[in-house]
Amino acid sequence: MKNKLQILTFMLVFMSNFSFGQSIVPEKVYSIVKTRKDHQWYVDQHTAWGKILEKDKKNPAAWESYYAATRMAKITSSTDEELEKWFEKTNEVIAKMEVQIPNTYEYYHLKCWHSNFWGMEEKAKQDEFISWAQKAYKLDPNRTEIYPDLMNVSMFTNDIITRKELAKKWLASGDLSPTVLSLCYNLLISVEENGVLITCGDNDTYPCLVLQAALNFRSDVSVANVYCAKFSMDYRKHFFEKTGIPKTSEVFQDDIAFVNYIVNNAGDKPVYFSFIDFLSSDENLTASLYNVGLAYKYSSEDFNNTSALINNFENKFVLDQLKYTLYKESFPESINNYKMAYVPGLVQLYGHYKITEETKKLNEVKELIVSIVTGTEYEQIILEQLN
Repeated sequence: MKNKLQILTFMLVFMSNFSFGQSIVPEKVYSIVKTRKDHQWYVDQHTAWGKILEKDKKNPAAWESYYAATRMAKITSSTDEELEKWFEKTNEVIAKMEVQIPNTYEYYHLKCWHSNFWGMEEKAKQDEFISWAQKAYKLDPNRTEIYPDLMNVSMFTNDIITRKELAKKWLASGDLSPTVLSLCYNLLISVEENGVLITCGDNDTYPCLVLQAALNFRSDVSVANVYCAKFSMDYRKHFFEKTGIPKTSEVFQDDIAFVNYIVNNAGDKPVYFSFIDFLSSDENLTASLYNVGLAYKYSSEDFNNTSALINNFENKFVLDQLKYTLYKESFPESINNYKMAYVPGLVQLYGHYKITEETKKLNEVKELIVSIVTGTEYEQIILEQLN
């Protein structure tokens, strides 16, 4: 019995040591725009890539994932104190990288990523950022990581020619998700002629600009990212010139202030929004928004959006990416979140077909809704609405 206990104890100790001795396998770290992990995963990857760099300080790919893990750990922090800690760590990573891999593609890319271009007020700093983006592109014009920064530069300078060249290259690269491209196609086609589309993120802004510049699709629509517009007077200037909305020197304190200025000064120009979560704190604004299938139309007067819903879903929208799996997405979890954007409009359309007793269309819409929500946290609540 004693020997058996000794053996058992040895095994438990061995297993415990083996478990604690396991190191986290370093994996390529992406921005949460592409795929989102939990905070601890980013912390672990920060540690894992840090160990790689202890042995190989000149490894550019390791520096990219090391910085990305640090940055995403900051973004996913649950407290202000934790966020500040990881913010300081991102500064430390950049400082170390500048010593180890200067003048590389990764160096210029990470310098751009780390810098808040839209918050820069000094021209010297803006010019420095632009030079980093251009140097990265010159070193390797086929790598897409720097394309968002180059697109930012074209938005800031209103360089239409450069934007068109970049958009064609970005579209041809295959880097942009077909599902997101289809979503942005549907957003643009939702907007009335010469209308305004207010966007709020990467995946509802860059693909729209790419479609407009590369394919000349719905170039009449003025796309304005609310975050960029809030911070940059130059960006707002170009936007106001295109739309005819009166220019202003007003300093917008937040997203809502900019949005209110647009809807109050747009005149007869129709205004639409891609996503509206960021507007939830303003009841007057949200009460004036009408879902037309994917985008939300602003109207200060009552607007019957049913006909727009029907027309968009039945005649305008590209929906194959929702109905069929025709291609493999690189980041399917994130893509499923974007598919959810169609659900509010589809549910309203379902209600209309139920009232009008259009059974075939009713079943088709229900099947589409079920395919989107199945396996999501919203599955139960959405399915209950369909009964």
